[in-house]
Amino acid sequence: DEHLPIILLTPPREAPDAIDPRTAADVQCLLSSDASEDELLAAVRRHCTTSSLPEHVRLSGTALLVDDEPQLLETLQEFLEVRGCRVVTATSGEEALDRVSRCQPTFVVLDVKMAGMDGLLTLKKLKAARPELPIIVATAVEDEELMSQAFVLGAHEYIVKPYNLRVLQHILACLSTALPPPRPPHAEL
Repeated sequence: DEHLPIILLTPPREAPDAIDPRTAADVQCLLSSDASEDELLAAVRRHCTTSSLPEHVRLSGTALLVDDEPQLLETLQEFLEVRGCRVVTATSGEEALDRVSRCQPTFVVLDVKMAGMDGLLTLKKLKAARPELPIIVATAVEDEELMSQAFVLGAHEYIVKPYNLRVLQHILACLSTALPPPRPPHAEL
């Protein structure tokens, strides 16, 4: 997509002029591959604003992300915020149930394998509280029985981790055409 910014990582200490000029013209940011995570995230934030994204990549509404892996939550949060979503996170099923009534999400991405209340029980309780809420169930294990249970309990979609962000983007873009307009933000949680 010619509208998406390109951040190019080069081998350490490689001179910027060593990059093919035809490639360099399309690159918005050039970083050394040994750049810190903070430097990379700063470049992403600087060059990947919602307004710079084409319409088909933008999302809206409030996402509730539920996973007990903090690094995964942070990555998904960044992915969705850059695309225009407001994001609320929870690290357990219990926390998700508490947050769903306060943040009024337009969709949920829910991990299945979590300590305490697992994702399937959380899914069941979320659907009891908000039957219309689209819930995307995620797990690291592709298991036909688990997928079947998730759909019986009301899952909208089932995806396998590690996330293919293009697939997630497509699922959310399809969802956004059927979602109601975003609700006004509530007090920070």
